[in-house]
Amino acid sequence: MHARFPRLKTILVALISFCIGGAVAWATESQWQQAHPRRGSIIRELGDYKFISPILACEIAPDQIDFPELNPLKQKITDRVETATQNGDAMNISVYFRGMNGGGWIGVNENGKYLPASLAKVFIMMAYYRVAETNPAMLSNTLVFPGSSDTPANRAADPSGVLTKGQTYSIGDLIRIMITTSSNDALEVLANQAPSGIIDAIQEVYSDLGLPLPKTPAEADTGFVSPSIFSLAFRVLYGSTYLSHDMSERALLLLSQVTFKAGLVAGVPSTTTVAHKFGIATTEETGIKSIELHESGIVYYPAHPYLLCIMTKGKNVNTLAALIRDLSRIAYEFRTTQFPVKNGS
Repeated sequence: MHARFPRLKTILVALISFCIGGAVAWATESQWQQAHPRRGSIIRELGDYKFISPILACEIAPDQIDFPELNPLKQKITDRVETATQNGDAMNISVYFRGMNGGGWIGVNENGKYLPASLAKVFIMMAYYRVAETNPAMLSNTLVFPGSSDTPANRAADPSGVLTKGQTYSIGDLIRIMITTSSNDALEVLANQAPSGIIDAIQEVYSDLGLPLPKTPAEADTGFVSPSIFSLAFRVLYGSTYLSHDMSERALLLLSQVTFKAGLVAGVPSTTTVAHKFGIATTEETGIKSIELHESGIVYYPAHPYLLCIMTKGKNVNTLAALIRDLSRIAYEFRTTQFPVKNGS
C-alpha cells in the first residue's frame, strides 16, 4: 500500500461543452421541470444504452427543497422501520430512495453509519475500470489465485465464486466473479496483486466519493458509510459522470447479474431488472455480536428507474433480508401509484 493518502477532490457531477458545428443529442425532464420550477433541471444524452443515462449538464435548485409527492412513501417506510425495531427484528435501519431521472429523494435515518462490508467491492471495480479506460488490455492480463485457508462459506456468497488454488484468471473475469458472487477470493487477488496504478485509483475513488480511506485494520472495523453517501457510487455509474459510458454500462451490467436475490430483487416483479450489490458484516460491541446486512441498487422501473439503498443491523441475517425485501416492495408499489405501467409497456 502507498504511504500517502488521497487529496480531497470534488466530483464534477456534470460537464457540458457546446461546439460550433457539432450536434449533441440531449433530453430534458421538461414536464417535471415545469411542474417543479425551483428544483433545477437535468440534461441527459440520448443513446442506445440499457443501464446508464449519461448526464450532460444539470442546474442546481437555488435553495434547499423537499419533495412532498414522496411523503407517502417516506411514511410507509418509516412505519415499516419502526415496526421492525419495535419487534426486535433489527437494531438499526437506514433507507435512502432517489428517483434516477427527476432527482427527488427521501430518507429515513439515511445518514446512519455502518460498515461497508462487500459494498466496497463496487469501489474496487470502479478503480479497475477507471484504469482500464486508458489501458484496456489490462483486463485481459492474468493473475494466479494462491489459495485460501478460509472456509468456502466465507470465501464467496455463491459457491461459484470460490476460486481454485493455482488456477489463472483474467482480471476481467476476477472483477466479474467478485461482483456477481461477492467472492472474497477474487477480491484478495485483485487487491494483493494489483497492477500499477490500481492502488492510486482505489484511493481516488474513496476520496472522490467523499469516503474516508481506512488507514488501519481498526479503522476498517468501524462504521463510516451511510446510505446517502454510498448511493453516490450508483448515481455516478448511472449518470456516467465518473467512468466512461462504456465502462459505466459494463459496471452496471455486472451489478445486474449479482446472484443474491433475497433482498431488493425479492421485492419487485421477476421481470424487473435490478443492478445491485449487497454486503454482510459481523460486529461485536461490549461482548454483543450483531450482523449488518446492506443492499443498494437501481431498480429499472419502466421509464422511471429509482435507487434504493438500505443498511441494517440486527441478529439474524434472514430476518434482515426479509426486511430489505419488504422495503423494496414498498418502494416498488409506491412507484406503480406514481407512474402506472400500461399493459404491454
